[in-house]
Amino acid sequence: MIVTDFINVQLSREEIGNMIGSATESLIRMLSDFNKNNWIITKGKRIRITNPKQLQKIAEGI
Repeated sequence: MIVTDFINVQLSREEIGNMIGSATESLIRMLSDFNKNNWIITKGKRIRITNPKQLQKIAEGI
């Protein structure tokens, strides 16, 4: 399944990092890795999820 719509994120990278208990730099690296693996596409404050199954596996610790 490929999701084609972007999610408009109203939070800064720093705010997201704080919410998940991560340093801003770590969050930015993680988003960059997800982007390189084609699991997401980021454009400014917008995120497109392109591989929700893989992200679910990561969230579940698989």
